[in-house]
Amino acid sequence: MPTQRLYYDDSYRTQFRAQVVRRLTWEGKPALILDRTLFYPTSGGQMHDTGCINGISVVDVIEQEEEIFHILTEPIATDEVEGAIDWARRFDFMQQHTAFHILAQSFQRVLKAETLSSHLGETVATIDVETSQISDAQLAEVELLANQVVFDNRPVRIFFAEPEQYSGLPLRKPPPKSGTARIVEIEDFDLDPCGGTHVRRTGEVGLIKIRGQEKVRGNLRFQFYAGGRALADYARKMKSIQAISRILSVPEEKFETEIALLKSSLKKQSKKLKKLTETLINYQAKELITEAKARGQRYILQHFENRAPVELRFLALQVVRNSNLVAALFSKGEQVHVVIARPQEHQLDLRELVPELSRCLDGKGGGQPSLVEISGQRTDAISEMIDFLRDFFDQNIE
Repeated sequence: MPTQRLYYDDSYRTQFRAQVVRRLTWEGKPALILDRTLFYPTSGGQMHDTGCINGISVVDVIEQEEEIFHILTEPIATDEVEGAIDWARRFDFMQQHTAFHILAQSFQRVLKAETLSSHLGETVATIDVETSQISDAQLAEVELLANQVVFDNRPVRIFFAEPEQYSGLPLRKPPPKSGTARIVEIEDFDLDPCGGTHVRRTGEVGLIKIRGQEKVRGNLRFQFYAGGRALADYARKMKSIQAISRILSVPEEKFETEIALLKSSLKKQSKKLKKLTETLINYQAKELITEAKARGQRYILQHFENRAPVELRFLALQVVRNSNLVAALFSKGEQVHVVIARPQEHQLDLRELVPELSRCLDGKGGGQPSLVEISGQRTDAISEMIDFLRDFFDQNIE
């Protein structure tokens, strides 16, 4: 027997009485099918309601062949029950869903682009639009039109119609199935078949803000906030802006200029630091070469703390370019990073070392015959690695 959907007639109602039609188990949890309900099931891109029945929490609501399953935290024994939905969650989704209708029509009017799908999640809502590109000016026009509809505070009317009644209506898209259709009308703006929950007037939607976009299967997906979510997002951004203002010691309107100056200064300092680092590494390479030759060594094994991989690589290359020594340099930080390089005149294929070092350090690596790099998690295996490399070099370097 189909469940009577009380939210169809009144999305603002929060409490109801009903009779239990059937008890069952859903994925290990007790569940009820009622003769009537205010609980909206996950469908049409909109998340389900939550709340309680006889004081027991409803954690999920699922639609199965016109029956609505109420998934509970505990079983309920009585046949007559009282239910109450979480109004804050319901109204949030009413705002997001009505905002979606407004945006869909706004994209249609500005871009002549159809809406493909939507997802009204618990933290962010999305709308997929049949277009591969949009300019900043067009996006601003869409957002302005959508918010103008909100500011107009237009009535949102819901009615049921038979095919012969709605066939001549300017619906944004046809009903998903034949027969009676539930139509949501935003006065003089949008007309669309929909089974979701909506506000009574567009002013209740509050601000609509498009906050990002991405390409999905050749079309564009837009993230948006409406109502309370938009307000919360604005509050988060204001907190960040105030913090940045304190850090930079400049007002918000000067952020762009100040950040541009900082970026330019950072770029100059980075170039200076790079030159100084290269100079230092050149000196270190000469010291390592001098010390190794003084001891009659054919290779260098050197340990560093928290040295960047790019610096290790540059140092190893400077050693082999300025000597006939093999350089095995490694740094220990959160993990171990190893760089091994040899002069071009050596015939040794350093790739032979990668499997054993990767095993030893519980990591991975690769490279070329003359240079390899390995990174691993086992910082406690450095001694084992050094012993292995020393034995290998003693046997293979003449």
